[in-house]
Amino acid sequence: MSSITTRTRSNHECTDLQLPEDWIKPTDLREELNTCRIRTAWGDWLNDYAWSQFSTLTFQYDVNCRFAVRCFRAWVRALERTTQHRVCYFCVVEGLAHKHIHLHALIHADTALGAEDIGNTWKHGLNKTTEYDAKRGASHYLAKAVNSEIAEYDISSTLGKTECRDTEVTG
Repeated sequence: MSSITTRTRSNHECTDLQLPEDWIKPTDLREELNTCRIRTAWGDWLNDYAWSQFSTLTFQYDVNCRFAVRCFRAWVRALERTTQHRVCYFCVVEGLAHKHIHLHALIHADTALGAEDIGNTWKHGLNKTTEYDAKRGASHYLAKAVNSEIAEYDISSTLGKTECRDTEVTG
C-alpha cells in the first residue's frame, strides 16, 4: 500500500489515504482511453472498405510472426493468380504471447471469391472463411491489434486504392 496526501476544495488536508500498489493512475486511464479511441478510429476506417470475406487461418506447426506474414502474402498472391484480380487485405497476426500464432484477415477482391478459391489455397493449417458482414464487427475486432504489444498487423499496399473502397452509401 502507498500513502498519498491530497487537499480538498476548502484546503483541508486528507492524509494517509491508503491505495493499493496496483491502483489505476489517471495517466493510465488517459492512455487506455487514447488506445480505445485509436482502435475505434481504425475499426471505423476499416469498415469503410468493401470487404468480401473474413478469414481465420491457422498453422499446423510452430511459426514466428515474420514467417506467418510471408505465408499470408503468398496466399494472397495465390488468390490473385486464381481469380486474375487484385486482392486487398488487412491482416492481423495473433497468438504472439502464447506462441500459438494464427491470422485473421479482411479480404476484398475485384471479383467474387468462392469458398473453393479461398479454402484450397491455404496449405499451412485450417482456414475458416466466411462472407464479410459489417454488422458482426470484424473490422473492430481486427483493429485491436493496432497499438498492441501482443499482435501485429499487415496492410496490402493497394488498400488505399479506390477500387477497394465501399462505394455504396450505408446508413
